[in-house]
Amino acid sequence: GTDLAQKISPPEPKKSAPPPMERKEALPPPQEVVPKEIPPKQEPVKEAALRPPAAVTPKPPTLSDEDLIRQIIRRQEKAFENKDVGLYLKDLAQSSPKDEKELQSFFDQYESISVQFDISDLQINGNRASITMNQQTNLRAKKAKKVQTATNKVSWGLLKEGDIWKISDTKIVEKMIELIDSVRAE
Repeated sequence: GTDLAQKISPPEPKKSAPPPMERKEALPPPQEVVPKEIPPKQEPVKEAALRPPAAVTPKPPTLSDEDLIRQIIRRQEKAFENKDVGLYLKDLAQSSPKDEKELQSFFDQYESISVQFDISDLQINGNRASITMNQQTNLRAKKAKKVQTATNKVSWGLLKEGDIWKISDTKIVEKMIELIDSVRAE
């Protein structure tokens, strides 16, 4: 019986030889992992691609308060030039139908209006701001031969509501009006 046992036991080490073969068979899966490695490589790219838009999104808010206020000033100049009541009132903290009517009749008197604001002082304190500007207004009445140039020193008060600045009050600090005879100028 012992001979049999000895004859049976030698094949056992040979049986343990196939496992290396099995290990070789286990190699293809790692190769399958290689294609899987490519998506992770793409993902960082996607992330990188996602990052710039994320950086772009904050851009509107990164406009400084001063920039936002300067935009309002430019819009106001445009509103006068285009005699656009809606655009003018859009930047006011509050306006009444009366303001709208007055503004409309003011615009209606003139054939052309141009306004230029020149900031001399701009102060921002939290959600409040105050600006002092020289406002040069050129008005040409519909039937007039003269262009009326008004240069006023004006001050604006602004309030910030959320991310939006609105003009809460406007005052004329100093009035300096001169008339230019456009006939002579020609």
